[in-house]
Amino acid sequence: FQHAWEFSGRRYCRAMRLLGQRRVKRGDHEGAVAAFLDSVAVSPNNIGVWWRIGSSSMALQNWQQALGAWSNVVRLSPKDGEARANLGAVFTKLSMWDQAFHAFDVASQFEYTNWRVWENKMFAATRTKRFAIAIASQRRLVELRHERRGVAPDWVMLERITAAVIASLQYQRSEPRGGDTKLQDVLDADGLPSARHKDRLMQLYDFVTKKSESSARLWNLYAALASTVGDSATYTKCLESEFRARDRGDWVEDEEKSVSIVDSALRLSQHYLDLLSQLAPLETEDSQSLAAKLKMRARMLLESVQKKLEARAAETDDNYFYKTGNVAASIDAALSQISA
Repeated sequence: FQHAWEFSGRRYCRAMRLLGQRRVKRGDHEGAVAAFLDSVAVSPNNIGVWWRIGSSSMALQNWQQALGAWSNVVRLSPKDGEARANLGAVFTKLSMWDQAFHAFDVASQFEYTNWRVWENKMFAATRTKRFAIAIASQRRLVELRHERRGVAPDWVMLERITAAVIASLQYQRSEPRGGDTKLQDVLDADGLPSARHKDRLMQLYDFVTKKSESSARLWNLYAALASTVGDSATYTKCLESEFRARDRGDWVEDEEKSVSIVDSALRLSQHYLDLLSQLAPLETEDSQSLAAKLKMRARMLLESVQKKLEARAAETDDNYFYKTGNVAASIDAALSQISA
């Protein structure tokens, strides 16, 4: 190949292309890139060679060189969604997040069923605080994953956007004056309060939880948002669903899971008590009936947890957290409060 290249006066680009391909097969990406660059110097509009330069440059982690290669691919083939996704991946390596988002955004138009493209678009949108687009991308991603292998929400994205919306809502409700507050508003990419995304985020949680009802972590995040928004009915549903999700299997053998379910039970019972305090002034037959049901629910869930923990503590001689900590006292205090 080298002889043919020299003999042609460095004009026979096919020789360098074939030489580059051979070097790729041998794992010599650096040598391959050198050969491919000689080829495109003669034939600059050869998409396939630019593609190979981009791939080998990424293997070498030469991100600037890869950036140039993929830019040439999308220049020559604007509708190549995979190439645009690769360009977006290079932008992320260079911490050029706005450019990465735009690359993934266009790529998703041509790779509508490619979950990896939507995942990258979602992360880039979240990183650049384009929360509305990130939420829409997460919904599309859940749809694609549900078709393939079940639902797996992206916790980094959900936690980051939920935290931003909650912080923004708390800031707006604090009515800060003169800067005498530790709270700060969280603005999105448009410079507007992230609180404006609360409705679409609530809709996303409603959509995702219908496809992943057994995720305690998901219900916990949804509960935090519903509580801040002030949606009492949804908050109740979230706390109950979180408890049911945690109350699965033999959790009593696992101290970490036991701590989690005790915390969940105490939060849910306290919420029931808060609802009771709201019903007390009404003094109607319906309100009294509902109050009785809430008391019964609170007592039953706490007693079920208490009995399992007591049985486990009685079986062991080690310093099980139920014996040594304040867990037993916390549950007893909650039960006393319910009885009162």
